[in-house]
Amino acid sequence: MKLAVIESPMITKPQLSKMLGLSLVTVNKIVDELAANGEILDMGQTESTGGRKAKQYMLNKNHKSILTALVRSGAVSCAIVNLIGEICYENSFAHDENWIDRLAEFIHIEDLPPVACVGVAVPGTVHDDIIRNIPTVPELEGIKLAEALMEKLGLPIIIENDINIAAMGACYRFAGDVSNMVFLYLDKGIGMGTVLRNEIYQSKRNFAGEIAYMYLGDCYDGKNIEQYILNCIDKGDISSILDILSKVLANVSCVLDPDVVVVDSPILKQEHLDIIDNKLSAIIGRDFLPALELSSYNQDIYYQGLYRLYMEKEKSFREER
Repeated sequence: MKLAVIESPMITKPQLSKMLGLSLVTVNKIVDELAANGEILDMGQTESTGGRKAKQYMLNKNHKSILTALVRSGAVSCAIVNLIGEICYENSFAHDENWIDRLAEFIHIEDLPPVACVGVAVPGTVHDDIIRNIPTVPELEGIKLAEALMEKLGLPIIIENDINIAAMGACYRFAGDVSNMVFLYLDKGIGMGTVLRNEIYQSKRNFAGEIAYMYLGDCYDGKNIEQYILNCIDKGDISSILDILSKVLANVSCVLDPDVVVVDSPILKQEHLDIIDNKLSAIIGRDFLPALELSSYNQDIYYQGLYRLYMEKEKSFREER
């Protein structure tokens, strides 16, 4: 409901009913409840077209917010995002043993919307609240991070893999234009997030997208793909990186057939994507190529992904309370 109001401000109850496929009785009940709580605002009536005037509504963006955080090796970047996805505040600090205490400092900042939830993106898999496969931040390996954060912060917590979160943020960059998308990250590691039919694909054990372990034959010095690529980066061997990425994306394309592959990497430039495009064409044919786009995003994409995930989960959080 709230996402619909965000995407169509100054919307009426009949319009919401049609958009969401809900009865007008159900929409009346939900909207009246949200208006009573101050979560949406009554913006007055529409101009008359000869029939009964309808009230228009928009989201109260400052009713509450989400504290979003991206944990990476050596640093934590955070932002407070209001209910329509605007970033109200940003900060960053060292990732050390006191980082949760530092994060708590941003819960009650004067003149900002009250924080209702904390969302954290981590460079590892998250299954049953336990973080695994996180070599760049080894101190979080095996940790129940949501439990630790909830105990300290006293708020609902969202923990998700950073690449899945980035893919979710990127998905709305293409809203309505693509239904299947892959987000490929390459820097100090490699990872992939997948959007299928406009939704993030999340497997039972949250291992989907861990392409570092993808097998491509015995000719890579006994290393997995991530180890091989990082070794190539150290040697400055861009040609070998482009070759293996082309093979990875060929496999991905054969299985998922994405419309777009968004590549987020400080290592690669547009001319490198052009080379990958040609190599990929030689493997699977040009008729089946996904569009390749070099990401121009910064950390905002992670904040936006966490914000979107919160908006999807917000109803369940409210019911739990």
